[in-house]
Amino acid sequence: MSIEGESLVYKIFKRVAFVLAKLLYRIRCNGYDKLPEDGPVIICSNHKSYWDPIFIAAVFKRPVFFMAKQELFKVPLLKQLVTALHAFPVNRHNPDRTAINRSLEILSSGRVLGLFPEGTRCREENGLGRPYNGVALIAFHSKAPVLPVAIFGSNRIMPKKAIFPQFPSITIAVGDPLYMSESQFDTERDKLSRATEQIMNSIKKLYDDLKEKYSK
Repeated sequence: MSIEGESLVYKIFKRVAFVLAKLLYRIRCNGYDKLPEDGPVIICSNHKSYWDPIFIAAVFKRPVFFMAKQELFKVPLLKQLVTALHAFPVNRHNPDRTAINRSLEILSSGRVLGLFPEGTRCREENGLGRPYNGVALIAFHSKAPVLPVAIFGSNRIMPKKAIFPQFPSITIAVGDPLYMSESQFDTERDKLSRATEQIMNSIKKLYDDLKEKYSK
């Protein structure tokens, strides 16, 4: 399957999302210029809210392709929308070779792939969820650099028991790209888990720094 260029729907959505993120959430992004201007890149972020992919799409200049839970693609109109927004389905409950192959196609075409290693939202403010090794697997196969990203504040948009959304300040921090080399690791058996740990440690460091600076 060929990878299409940035869709008109995505361009419009991105501009609207950026304006709303600025007005409603006073969003700021530290280090957005660390995203390489061209070539394949894997953006890896923590995941606290359904809004997270929207915030990432809004702050980075290059279009980002995201995995999205396959349930979204079972609703006809929603399927067309999320597809136009550069999302593709993934089975979160079982290994999904089709989603991995799609990810590798996106990267081989020199584009940006957005992944959440935790696989689902971890809404607690004090930490990150348990990651899956799929990010490391894709990084090794594609040879693409991994750009660690931390989003702080998005879990406060819809706190537990809230009826209406809130409008907290959102801050994004971007770390230096990680270049994953298999030669870094002693054995084949543990390279995926150790590479995943390295990626998550980078995200956690960014997140902890934001939490220390912006927690109230």
